[in-house]
Parts: sequence; structure tokens; C-alpha cells
Amino acid sequence: EVLQINELQWRFLEKGNPSSYVEGLVSSMQKYPPNLYVAGPRRIALNLPDSWAENTAKPRMRFESREQRQNAKSATAKLFSKLTVDNVMVTVLSKSFEGKTDKSEKWYGTAYNVKRIPEQTLSSWKRCEQASALGIYLPRPNPFIPSEKGLQVKAKVDRRQ
Repeated sequence: EVLQINELQWRFLEKGNPSSYVEGLVSSMQKYPPNLYVAGPRRIALNLPDSWAENTAKPRMRFESREQRQNAKSATAKLFSKLTVDNVMVTVLSKSFEGKTDKSEKWYGTAYNVKRIPEQTLSSWKRCEQASALGIYLPRPNPFIPSEKGLQVKAKVDRRQ
């Protein structure tokens, strides 16, 4: 679904802020070959062979092979395995902290605190039940995500006439 939505967003992208666009291009020029300066960040959603860059105009609404799907699943599982209680960083933002901080960030002067999470809290997080035991599951596929076939771009109407 994410792949399909990202593809649709790319294919029907609206004009945005010019300065943000230029910043994005400059960043892309550091990461991608010239033929991907514009599309690179939005089109790299799959782990494809080196020849993939030649086919960036072709819409990708789904995985092209079981191997590609499995690679994406494996990469996701690897990422999730690194999200542990032992390396968590929790950020809490609130106006209720105003005047109660002891540090200041050097560039913008943003006030903040750094506190260790109590060992008792970390232990309880490590002992938590699996999501499935609590009745929490990934959502079913969304049947309302449109396909590219179902979308049409309307011609601009000249209202000056």
C-alpha cells in the first residue's frame, strides 16, 4: 500500500515551495546519479538491481517478484529488530516544561532536559505482551487506494475567455 500511495503521489505531484524544491535537488545531487536528481528520493522504494535507474518512468504499484517482496520484508524485519528497549530514545514535547529545563541547544537556544528512563520502567517495557496477544494486528489491505488507471488529470480551463 505504501508503495502504491508513494507512486501515486509522485505521478500526480502538485507544485510546491520553490526553495524547498531547490533544497531537495541539491540534496539529491549528493546522493543520486544525474538521471535521478528529480525523481530519486521519491522513486527509490525497492531494492532493485543496478539497471533499475533506466526504468524510473515506469509506474511501480506493486512488487515485481516474490524475491523483491521478500527483500523488503527482510529489510523491514531487520529495522524492527533494532528498535529495542535498550536503545530507545523517547522525546516528549510540551509547553508544561517551560522554565523546568536545564540545558539549551546551541544553534536555536531551544531549552531541553535529558533524563534516564527508570530501570523499573525499562523492565516493564521488556516484559510487555506481544501486540497479537492484545488483539492488535496490522490493518487489512485498504480497498479504497486508487490505481493509476482510475485517476484522470483534467485539462486546465482558461477562465479568461
